[in-house]
Amino acid sequence: AEVGRIDPKHWPVAGLRVLDRQPVGARLLHEQDWGGMIEECCRPARLAFLDDRFELFGREAILEYIDTLQGGPAWDALRDRQGIELVWVKPDRGLAKRLLADSGWAVLHRDEVSVLFRRQGDRPSALAWEAVGKPAAGR
Repeated sequence: AEVGRIDPKHWPVAGLRVLDRQPVGARLLHEQDWGGMIEECCRPARLAFLDDRFELFGREAILEYIDTLQGGPAWDALRDRQGIELVWVKPDRGLAKRLLADSGWAVLHRDEVSVLFRRQGDRPSALAWEAVGKPAAGR
């Protein structure tokens, strides 16, 4: 990979293009190491849920986040408390496997680096359904 360039083999570049087409106000849960990329690269700008500065979030929040990524019981409480509408994680995460089996979530994008889900059902007005193959403007 070139210095100063995001390597699409290790970073979710294709998923970022799909994320950019989702409403900015939709609450996003994502991999912590993607937080800086989200805040730097998303157009329009989007706030990260979490980034790699774990020390700022506190022990309990981090333990809840880890259990959530594993698809554990903390996910239900976090989802409802935070109003999570989009989930963007690595495909091998327990949460990704759980959401693939949950009819309340639709896959917007999936490749070997990431999978992006959109919450369905009781929150349809908050999100615009975007075709996965539609190219993002400016990318």
